[in-house]
Amino acid sequence: MNIQLSEKLIDQLVKVHGVKTFCLCPGGRSAPLISVISQVKGVEILSFFDERSAGFFAAGRCRRDKRPCAVVTTSGTAVAELLPSVIESYYSHLPLVLVTADRPSSYRKTGAPQSIEQPGIFSYYVERTWDLESDMNFDLSSWSGVIPCHINICFDEPLIDENIKMFSAPPFKRTLKETSSVLSEHTQQIESFFLKVKKPLCILSELPEDVRENTADVLSFFSWPVYAEALSGLREYKRLQPYILKSGDFFLKWLVSGKKIDGVIRIGRRPCTRFWRDLEKSYSHLPVLSVSDQTYSGLSRCLPAVSFSSFFSWGHNYLMQKDGKKKLSSYESEEIFLEDTKRSRNLNELFNKHPLSEPALIKQFSKKIPNHSLLFLGNSLPIREWNLVADYQPDKQLVYMGNRGANGIDGLMSTFLGACMPDRQNWCLIGDLSCLYDLSAPWVLRQFDSGIQLFLVIVNNSGGQIFSSLFSNPVFLNSHNLQFKQWAKMWALNYYHVTEWPETLSFFSPAVIELQVNPSYTKQFEKEYNNSF
Repeated sequence: MNIQLSEKLIDQLVKVHGVKTFCLCPGGRSAPLISVISQVKGVEILSFFDERSAGFFAAGRCRRDKRPCAVVTTSGTAVAELLPSVIESYYSHLPLVLVTADRPSSYRKTGAPQSIEQPGIFSYYVERTWDLESDMNFDLSSWSGVIPCHINICFDEPLIDENIKMFSAPPFKRTLKETSSVLSEHTQQIESFFLKVKKPLCILSELPEDVRENTADVLSFFSWPVYAEALSGLREYKRLQPYILKSGDFFLKWLVSGKKIDGVIRIGRRPCTRFWRDLEKSYSHLPVLSVSDQTYSGLSRCLPAVSFSSFFSWGHNYLMQKDGKKKLSSYESEEIFLEDTKRSRNLNELFNKHPLSEPALIKQFSKKIPNHSLLFLGNSLPIREWNLVADYQPDKQLVYMGNRGANGIDGLMSTFLGACMPDRQNWCLIGDLSCLYDLSAPWVLRQFDSGIQLFLVIVNNSGGQIFSSLFSNPVFLNSHNLQFKQWAKMWALNYYHVTEWPETLSFFSPAVIELQVNPSYTKQFEKEYNNSF
């Protein structure tokens, strides 16, 4: 019965939901699952000893392949290790499949070894939970494949109770449709917003690739000022450059204080900029319209987001009604762009004045990273600094990724490795504490194709410097004097220690590049930046 259950489960995951990658964290109780998966042709099988790393790696594979990825664990606390990656996947809408082996259900609440209450352990963060034991009449087709699901499967001994069949993974494609009633409801919400707002600011946050062109079409027509974050994929988009604000998110406060805007349109998932959080209270008088593939409003005071298709349909209908002659926004934006240009020029002067500050070093890196690279941006300072300082070079055509679901700094390297692409250079920019959170991530590299080029840039500023401007208590910094040379050596990774960037980034893959930053230089930059902007 163990092998039959495992075969039916894996068959449905592969054929119904298109699972192509299995991240295995082997243990005795998961033997039936491991044995069956090992016989499936046409799937990628990777092994891990660390379930937390495996979960985040699988999340990276979901991002890269845009399809479900499965993590398989043994019983007990191994299951609990998956929770951080499940939370991230839930808020990022990643179809992570959690397959957890369990002891017979009769062992529950007995204190028997490696017997914990596994069903329900992921609570709110999974769409469905199946608790399987002996019964072969289960069907996984009801899972939407949008957010995580949990399949708990109980095995009694003997674990391998019959011979195993072989089968192959077929081609797979998923399509999702939106109902006309939802479109109508969203259109009313959009029209209500524009009855109140005539001078909107547009914030572009993380965007799926398939909506970027339509987004650019709408923004190009209306000519709204646009604050574009890197994960939108449109920050350096050539067609939008006349409307992109380039002097950082401090400038957004100037727009509010000067009454240059009277509302905010967020297109994409929850933004990174501090300005977005200030809309909760400090700027609560500004109406906000959110447009996303997720319903999350991102603010407690706002309505759920409207869908992309609703927004694009509204934009198309508006253009048809107005015959493309009259734009919805009636305000003159020339003053905004002139002021932004002046402030952007001043910002560049600060970079030149403080070339060894952390923001200036990130800017230099943005100029040197090879075209068409994948860049995975770590949370905390790296993604914020990149949004502020990175060069606007449309020809670079970088592919951006990041974990902005729960915004944590755990599992970033593992997610990056899961997202690595074989046909381009892969770069990760993270902080020192983020690396310390995920030291086991390189375990999977021995199973990689040797041709994959990957470069891990660790910004070592001796702790969590993002808190230095928020709290006077030094305990928040988690200060340290650690370096990463021996860690890189342990995993047989090429190691480079730099305090400023060489003329060209000619590092040998796989590489750890430790960018050592002196916080005193950064504080000088920040002092002048805060006083000037």
